[in-house]
Amino acid sequence: MEPQNKRPNFLLTTALAVVLGVVIAALGLLPWNILAQLNVRWWPNVPWCAPIGLLWLFLFCSYLNGAGWPAATAQRRNKLLRALPLQGNTLRWSIFAGAIGLIALVTLYFIAVQFVDLQPSAFQPRIIATLPFGVVVVAMLMTAVVAGVVEEAAYRGYMQGILELRFHAPVAIAIVTIVFTAVHLFGGSKVLPLAIPVCATSIALGALTTLTRSVLPATVVHVLADAATLPVEWGLVGKLPTGRFYRSGLDAAFAGSVLVLLLASAAAVAALLKLRAIAKDRQTEA
Repeated sequence: MEPQNKRPNFLLTTALAVVLGVVIAALGLLPWNILAQLNVRWWPNVPWCAPIGLLWLFLFCSYLNGAGWPAATAQRRNKLLRALPLQGNTLRWSIFAGAIGLIALVTLYFIAVQFVDLQPSAFQPRIIATLPFGVVVVAMLMTAVVAGVVEEAAYRGYMQGILELRFHAPVAIAIVTIVFTAVHLFGGSKVLPLAIPVCATSIALGALTTLTRSVLPATVVHVLADAATLPVEWGLVGKLPTGRFYRSGLDAAFAGSVLVLLLASAAAVAALLKLRAIAKDRQTEA
């Protein structure tokens, strides 16, 4: 009887986790998108959407962390979000892993985008030309914060948390990565090369969350990664190097970027392995 029940349980758990995670992400991101659009129409010279967006983000995360009705699900919500503070060696190594992983992921993104045959303007929101520079900067930073916080709560918090209760962590991370990558490609530029950095980001952040038992390190890395890439995507700093590989080929700049990626990736893997050893020691002591 056990083999017969295993497949339905697998499908049911996966479907529940995926649907819940995607819904949470949509509910968290949609209000900010609406606020930003309304800010373009009403008083566009004042970034009034930012404080309201921060208030919404606080209330949203508080509910996911266990606040509000119904009280019967408060403990469950708190456990799934896993917004736990870190300390000791776990904190120190998570900072190192996050910092070096951030370098690797951002470098990988700028390498991958060189194989994207699109104009840099394809990544710029149309509202940029209609808003003052200061308002655009505030909107960009808020977009990075909202996306990082909401998506980590939805994908690495709730979705991965539910899956880890049923499956081994690698399986949970793999399922979340498939969904995370598909959602970003479907909702973004639909350019296949960008699946590589998105997929790598999900794997790295998923591992970081599993090893630290907290979604906070992944959230910080996600926010900083978006804050590092969005200024270039939006045309505020420099120019997005789309299609550069087709024009320049394997030049010194490309080779240097690959070298940085390899060194940073190796260091990030070593840091994650150290976090894994720390987690095992913690389990032994418990």
